[in-house]
Amino acid sequence: MRARRTTIIGLTLAGVAAGWALHLSRPTAERTKPTDDRGVVGEARETRDAPADPPAPAPADAPTHAGKSASSVDVQARARFNEQAREFFAQAPALSPEEARQRAADLSQELSRIEQSGGLSAGETFLLRAGLIRYTVADEQQQITQIRALKERYAAAARQRTALSTAQSDPMFQLYKVRESQIVAETLSLQTIPDGLSRDEYLRRRLQTERERLLGGAM
Repeated sequence: MRARRTTIIGLTLAGVAAGWALHLSRPTAERTKPTDDRGVVGEARETRDAPADPPAPAPADAPTHAGKSASSVDVQARARFNEQAREFFAQAPALSPEEARQRAADLSQELSRIEQSGGLSAGETFLLRAGLIRYTVADEQQQITQIRALKERYAAAARQRTALSTAQSDPMFQLYKVRESQIVAETLSLQTIPDGLSRDEYLRRRLQTERERLLGGAM
């Protein structure tokens, strides 16, 4: 029964990798639309409740840059990663633990690069990372613990993106950014730093004072 469940998971994740191949052929504007994190949560919840033993939680890093253009990621590199991911999830049940871990580590490193370049959505990277955990961590309780931590990391990143987006739409935040540049320039031009402070500490205090004045310490 466990072997059957493992096969089902592998086919599902291979399908995710195959679906990403279609993602590469979609127009850039469509690929770079911001991900609805609530939808990602629902998708991961469905994966968790599937026949697999440990739950596959919902997203974080987590850190995806939806605002960046996916075109910054080399198309051939993405296609190569897609093929490697499909092969790994299809072959993982037959690999030795050491080989599975090594191949998963290589995929994780390449996934991080593509994720940082904005080539994948948070939902896609979360599901792929959860799959790598499933096939490289033998202990089921450890799988659950690591996937839960992954979920929390992606959720925290989503909250951070939301908070930053809200702050950037605030006129007072825009004013603070102007003042920040001015204060940095003023501090760098000083020949003598007041109160015997280091330049860095003096700059930190001035910026903190300005944040409190304009934003009420919200940042």
